[in-house]
Amino acid sequence: MTTATTEPWEQVDALDDGRGFVDRSSDRILQVRGADARRWLGDLVTADVASLPSGSSRRSLLLTPTGRIRADMLIVCTGDDAFLVLQSIDQAESVSDLLRPYVLSSSVTLEDVSGTRSAAFMPARDEIVTHPADDPGSPADHGAVSVDERAYELWRIARGDPRLGVDFETGSLPAESGLERLIDLTKGCFLGQESVAKIRNLGHPPTVLRHVHAAGVIEAGAQVHAPNGPVGRVTSAAPSRRGGTVILARVAWTAAEAALSTGDGGEPLFPEQD
Repeated sequence: MTTATTEPWEQVDALDDGRGFVDRSSDRILQVRGADARRWLGDLVTADVASLPSGSSRRSLLLTPTGRIRADMLIVCTGDDAFLVLQSIDQAESVSDLLRPYVLSSSVTLEDVSGTRSAAFMPARDEIVTHPADDPGSPADHGAVSVDERAYELWRIARGDPRLGVDFETGSLPAESGLERLIDLTKGCFLGQESVAKIRNLGHPPTVLRHVHAAGVIEAGAQVHAPNGPVGRVTSAAPSRRGGTVILARVAWTAAEAALSTGDGGEPLFPEQD
């Protein structure tokens, strides 16, 4: 029996408590298998793949050698030597094309299985449930709640979760995209590691994302000011359950800790508790 809700906040509640899932069946889905799959994938992407247990997923980035974002993906462990990589189709370069040149002599096979599997992402549980596309099984059959795009946007903005193409772009630095948490700094190597370390230890990115809250209604695209003038703009905005608007805003590094407002002396923006 499929569980349905009509109110967005009910769907947000379902995401919060681990019952909600987002349909990711339209994603590009790459299957990575082989004796070297875990090590090989871990040496390329930013996430900790070595400790990823079967049935769990982690969000990860693929970086250029200079440390800039090439792809944003979800990595699912489906067995000791088997993984699925899910990537939104609105990303310009497919992760399959990006990873294939690195196979070389590794005991790894890559297969594009897009369209052959359904995928339900339960973000609060870091879990992706997949079935063959012709399998009628669904998490909703077990009491889970399918959430729509609007509900997921409310949830991710409230959590300060940046979205590619909205809050950052391909070619951005992880440090300016609020995504350093996706980098396992304890593992031996990954593409772009040296550049990430240089920025972390010797410099800073040109811009940062701020997760803030306003008492009034604010829309994406609104200009953001610091006391000394304009410093950026709102990239994502959504109604807050406690009133007002919760916001992700891209601002200059010099405004990383500054008091912000929307406009010259306009609506004050207060730090959101992540």
